[in-house]
Amino acid sequence: MIGLHGTASRVEKLVRQYRRVQEVEQLSREARQQARRSVSYHFDDEDGSLVLKARLPAESGMQLLKALEVAIADLPLPPTPDRKLGPGIPTTVRRANALALVAESFLAHGAESMSGGDRLQIVVHVDHDALRDRTAGRSEFDEGPKVPRKRQ
Repeated sequence: MIGLHGTASRVEKLVRQYRRVQEVEQLSREARQQARRSVSYHFDDEDGSLVLKARLPAESGMQLLKALEVAIADLPLPPTPDRKLGPGIPTTVRRANALALVAESFLAHGAESMSGGDRLQIVVHVDHDALRDRTAGRSEFDEGPKVPRKRQ
């Protein structure tokens, strides 16, 4: 209604205020994600396995998923029952093996060996207008959740 009957300056002012509210909501979402990050674990009494549960902010979660994806690619494929190479292990088990490989690699090489590269890139899609005007807009991980805009 305001767009149809209000003045241009009034509509512009309301849109500016609306964008500010959106930015605050995105910042508070990021703060909630940071405050709620946690890892809990326990050992299963039946078989002694470690059971993990984690809550990570979107960016950290995407980094973990990318690390697992790269580690899965480096895992050897197990032989199938007919002695041919093939994906004989379910994806969930391969992810667990990849997590163990990531932990083993970090323990062997430490944080100093971590460096960027094409294999470790995480793609974020951002609207051109949001970048140009430094306003709220579409910003999301490739094949992942939306990313809150950080205040400069």
